[in-house]
Amino acid sequence: RITKLIDKSKVVYGGEIDEDDLYIAPTILTNVTPNDLIMKEEIFGPLLPIIAVSSLQEAVDFINERDKPLAVYMFSNDEKSISFVTSETSSGGMCVNDAAVHAAVPNLPFGGVGKSGMGSYHGKKSFNTFSHTKSYLYKNQRLENLNAVRYPPYKEDNAVMKWTEWILKPTLK
Repeated sequence: RITKLIDKSKVVYGGEIDEDDLYIAPTILTNVTPNDLIMKEEIFGPLLPIIAVSSLQEAVDFINERDKPLAVYMFSNDEKSISFVTSETSSGGMCVNDAAVHAAVPNLPFGGVGKSGMGSYHGKKSFNTFSHTKSYLYKNQRLENLNAVRYPPYKEDNAVMKWTEWILKPTLK
């Protein structure tokens, strides 16, 4: 599957494939267009397609015009730019100044949104994601007569009803 994503005419680094050894060299591709097959799927392999943009806004627009990615990787030391990309894009995760390592941090939730997946896991988040908390309420019936004011027929001289009406009166206009 991954080998079909490699357009040999766009390889600037790597590109070696040994199917018998199940090996694909880390590969960088340039002059990639949004219509190239590599831009239409999640890669999950040692391929890095490069698309040149002229501004940070153009990069954000490019991300937002597509399905939400599993992760956004940004290389920058500019806090304002990092904050902008973080707040203006939606993805499963965000990793700044590295790639994919956020998936290896045990206490950092990992997962996708949209077509890239739903929910996240790792550490306690895994336990919560893959568990179901069952709601349970036990009501003691010995004091049920105190609840009678909740049920019809309501009497006009009911003290609880008068108190409730008095409390709610300012909002019942």
